[in-house]
Amino acid sequence: MKFGYACINLTLSEKGITTNRVVRKKTFDENGLEEISKISILNLQDLKTILEWNVKNNIYLFRLSSSLIPWWTKFELNELPNYDKIRKLLEDIGNYATDEGIRLTFNPNNFIQLASKDTLYVSESVIDLERHSEIFDLMGFSPSVYNKININIGDTYENKANSIRRFITTFKMLTNNLRKRLTIEIDDKQSLYNITDLLIISYEIKTPIVFDVFNYICANKNILNMSLDIATAILTWNNITPIIHISSSKKKYEDINAEETSHANLIYDDEFILSLFKNINVDIMIEAESKELALFTFLCNNNLIEEY
Repeated sequence: MKFGYACINLTLSEKGITTNRVVRKKTFDENGLEEISKISILNLQDLKTILEWNVKNNIYLFRLSSSLIPWWTKFELNELPNYDKIRKLLEDIGNYATDEGIRLTFNPNNFIQLASKDTLYVSESVIDLERHSEIFDLMGFSPSVYNKININIGDTYENKANSIRRFITTFKMLTNNLRKRLTIEIDDKQSLYNITDLLIISYEIKTPIVFDVFNYICANKNILNMSLDIATAILTWNNITPIIHISSSKKKYEDINAEETSHANLIYDDEFILSLFKNINVDIMIEAESKELALFTFLCNNNLIEEY
């Protein structure tokens, strides 16, 4: 079992090491691809540093930031100045991850909407997803959900059945490598996409379901069927180790004024969460605001440091 965290290492961020440098639109308009190339190189160099830190601390699951290369939907990656250096950095990162047994993933933001009625919006979403897949290609990863690119289905647009059909239609138009990497996640609202909805999609396009424990709790007042639904989601992964997302309620444990779906800084439901995955082969992504600090706290609280 691998445990991991997402995108930002707070310990290293204090030293200025980050993969989330951005380029403002004004700067992009003024300096173009030169500025993008410079920032991308800095982000990728720091990504290698973060992965090396993770290995030293026995962390072998990590979610990459979608900000590695800013504005990447506006150009082809090979148009970047210093593209050869960028390609070499990505290749080096991929080789390092493979050699060390690090599982890298992406989780693009909720602006990705493959089920939208707006064809322009769908087109932009497709380009964004293809860039994520291209990064994994350049890292040398075989197309597989082992290195997943995880998305939500999105809005229902007042007709869930039609939205599901649009999603499936768009999915079938994606490149082969991207299709093989995409996973779909349970939503945190009852009005959106539950395990039954996702099973319909998964059956049609053979895409695994990512079970998010906190999302499930937010969307379901009755969680008696959670273990069964977890098992159902896990079966969609076939021979690839599933990734499960865990987090806790900020509103319940830290701030009564927080949104119902906000993630807490730490994981609080430790015993309950671990009981769900006893004797099950899964990798666990911790989605907590305190990032690697929340991961270490979770492992220490549950006497998993030595075992891990």
